[in-house]
Amino acid sequence: MEYQVAADALKGKVILVTGAGDGIGRQAAISYAQHGATVILLGRTVKKLESVYDEIEAAGYPQPAIIPLDMMGQPANTTGIWLIPSSCSLENWMAYYTTQAFWAC
Repeated sequence: MEYQVAADALKGKVILVTGAGDGIGRQAAISYAQHGATVILLGRTVKKLESVYDEIEAAGYPQPAIIPLDMMGQPANTTGIWLIPSSCSLENWMAYYTTQAFWAC
């Protein structure tokens, strides 16, 4: 028996993916979008993030957001996947993120 994830399993979810420009982060972002999530692409290289953004858009998945961020001085292993609480709108989270600190909700 093989498990199949529903095409809309992540519909209505917002997922922040760090290291989204390449490797596991890139594939995770595309897979989450494929299953209906709105993904926030976080990484150091804008060109790579734009490539993932374009791929998600071209496939007709929910429109992603890009946050270029160089985490210089942080531990080398900073790739991870964070879920934004469903009670927090993407607009509120982005507005708070760009003016205050990392989490708004």
